[in-house]
Amino acid sequence: MENNANDALLIRRALLTRGLCGLSAVCRNGSEARAYLLGAGMYADRATYPMPNVILTDLLMDGETGTDLVEWIRAQEPPLCDLPVIILTGSANPAQFEAAKKVGANKVLEKPARLEDLQALFEEMAVEFCGHRSAAAH
Repeated sequence: MENNANDALLIRRALLTRGLCGLSAVCRNGSEARAYLLGAGMYADRATYPMPNVILTDLLMDGETGTDLVEWIRAQEPPLCDLPVIILTGSANPAQFEAAKKVGANKVLEKPARLEDLQALFEEMAVEFCGHRSAAAH
């Protein structure tokens, strides 16, 4: 979930070159992310919109937070509630980081500004959460 178009573009570029667990989809807000995760509405076709292996979300959003999304995910039935959730943020204080971890975020990380740093971060996450290196790392 990423509401900043520039950040979404940077993340998508990093995922294309250092794919985190395969395909990626970007949702602009919490309600869109929930619809995607539930396979509701336009996201009903799981061949086109597969269930993710890992969820990346921004911490600070318009109207809700990444912490809100994590709380919602953890309240769902398996397998949804078991998905790893990583919060990337460009601006948060230590209390927000701690709150996100407390509700069940697997990781809360500062969002790198440089594409190369974001790619390296995604490479680490692919190994940790998907058990493999991306094709771009070989």
